[in-house]
Amino acid sequence: MAGHAIVLKVDTEAEPALAAQFRIQSIPNFHVFYRGNLIHQQAGLAPRAVMRSWLTKPGIA
Repeated sequence: MAGHAIVLKVDTEAEPALAAQFRIQSIPNFHVFYRGNLIHQQAGLAPRAVMRSWLTKPGIA
């Protein structure tokens, strides 16, 4: 995979305003941003292959 990704974990109990801003209602919750724009959001677990597909969509990789 070309380039790189930055992965962050946020404690939503310690940061309730951030959780509200992104409408997080369940954990885990994944948000994928590209050039500052939200391009994918998913609540719940996802297999590794699915997560990788979020990063290799046309125009991203």
